[in-house]
Amino acid sequence: MCPGTCLNATCGDGFVLTDVEACDDAGESDLCDVDCTAAMCGDGVLNQSAGEVCETTEQTESCEVTCLAPACGDNTLNTLAGEECDDGNLDAGDGCDASCKVELRPNLLRCGSSSRDVSAMIPNGVNLNVVVSCAPDDQTQAILITRYGSVNGPALQAYVNNGGIVLTEWRNSDDIFSLLFGAVAQGAGQGQCYDRAPIVNQFTAGDPFWQENAFNPIVDKIGCGADVSAFPGITPLAGWSPTAVSIAYRDLGQGRMWITDYDWQDLNIGQNDPLFTDTYNLMGYMITHKE
Repeated sequence: MCPGTCLNATCGDGFVLTDVEACDDAGESDLCDVDCTAAMCGDGVLNQSAGEVCETTEQTESCEVTCLAPACGDNTLNTLAGEECDDGNLDAGDGCDASCKVELRPNLLRCGSSSRDVSAMIPNGVNLNVVVSCAPDDQTQAILITRYGSVNGPALQAYVNNGGIVLTEWRNSDDIFSLLFGAVAQGAGQGQCYDRAPIVNQFTAGDPFWQENAFNPIVDKIGCGADVSAFPGITPLAGWSPTAVSIAYRDLGQGRMWITDYDWQDLNIGQNDPLFTDTYNLMGYMITHKE
């Protein structure tokens, strides 16, 4: 075919040959690639006029799925680029520092009695002071609420909204969830009552939790609790079965409620028994992470 100049039609001549070209801006533009296809991140053509600094179809160490370079403060978590967090700003003191490394508050609260020493849940290399209290404040990294603990609802809600982390225990998740998000009912009882995290089934395999923690099924001597699958707005992570969820989370403001509905504070498995190591590690991750 022949454009208005009566020259052979070619990409880049400034004439759109509609049956084969999506556009033709006589070169690269913010709307058109040099191959006369519409500019689009992930199309394999780097288009700097459209604001692309890199080209990819999936997140990499040097490129986001928006075809922009990873940058701390862009509100996109890129663990491949070494980010531990990204809260969309470069402010210090809000849990995520200007280099996108997690900032930890100094105290770990235990609300309610516990037969297990919760200091064993603190990851190696992390310094947290275990404080027995049910009143979290801006110095509280996380609060572990056992089934014997009682908290003030508005105070807990304010704490989580301001970046706090909550972990629950055997059959108290419905009470804590109700304080934070609205009333829910306790689910059906599950498990074997041996304390260990009930990670028989995996849910939401693409979640950052599973990117950071290998899925190693724990099927023997697992904890007992109540199915939380009916809680609205949660992201399920693990459970006793394909239909019964034991571990999940839901965010509120800048913080997170980790739903860990199993009897982790009993000592049916000893404090230093290697069988409990995986559970300590997973809970340590939750204590120090909220995304």
